[in-house]
Amino acid sequence: MNYEVYLAETFQKCVKILKNKYRRIKEDLVGMIHILKKNPRIGDPVPGWNKEIWKIRAASSDIKKGQTWWL
Repeated sequence: MNYEVYLAETFQKCVKILKNKYRRIKEDLVGMIHILKKNPRIGDPVPGWNKEIWKIRAASSDIKKGQTWWL
């Protein structure tokens, strides 16, 4: 079965705005799209769409983990 990764217009506008704060957002999303093309069933199905539309969270490489803010 063939699947298509579709980025909604509103999502694309949000990415454009977030690009100022998160410089590597495009690279993160391209990596996520490659993962989705390999395994399209990862993530969670959107309720009410009969498993036709899935949602997934993408990690941001711009957000530092484990950093303490008071140092």
